[in-house]
Amino acid sequence: MKKKFRILILVSVIFFVLAMSYDILVLARSSGISGYSVDGCGQCHAPVADPEVVVQILGPTIVFPNATYKYTVATTGGPGANRGLDVSVTDGTLTVTDSTNTQLDSGEITHTSTGTSQASWSYNWTAPSSYGPVTMYASSLSGNGNGRKDTNDLWNTAFLTLIVTLSGDTDGDYDVDYDDFIVLAGAYGSNSEQLAYEPNSDFDVDGDVDYDDFIVLAGNYGKTV
Repeated sequence: MKKKFRILILVSVIFFVLAMSYDILVLARSSGISGYSVDGCGQCHAPVADPEVVVQILGPTIVFPNATYKYTVATTGGPGANRGLDVSVTDGTLTVTDSTNTQLDSGEITHTSTGTSQASWSYNWTAPSSYGPVTMYASSLSGNGNGRKDTNDLWNTAFLTLIVTLSGDTDGDYDVDYDDFIVLAGAYGSNSEQLAYEPNSDFDVDGDVDYDDFIVLAGNYGKTV
């Protein structure tokens, strides 16, 4: 009877160790995981978003059909021993530009195992061919680095509304008019390294506001979606 009891205890210990190993391997996911950009990382880490972690999606908010733009997710706060991200978008196409630190997983951008050492990650997004609003979602984790599911791993989410509109529309109201001309005029002659630069007036996305952009605005002047 005692022997059977000892065997039962031994089997229980083995199952416990295997379960813990599974927990570590499955839930740590240092190689990234998709499907958590909207609701966040609460299934595997801290149960709710923590304001100590600040997530930002940086990039243009007024965009044009079929054009490609660069975006960056930056994360600050939290333990910061390692970090991760998941990015999704309701329309258009996400593309990896840094295969060392990011990857495409089910159409979403996530970190790689190397990317956990980053505090920011960049990628491209190509706008859809249709006009209208698109939402980009991001969640980011700031972990304590112990490689396990842990409520001390903090996270938060962010979203960015992107307006797909006519080239020449600088204010996202789906028409090209005098208001847009005034914005372009204020940025005319500037480039992305200068304070006067206005990305919403850089219609050809070449890093400056010049005559080419004026021609785009003039060609669509008076048009409405």
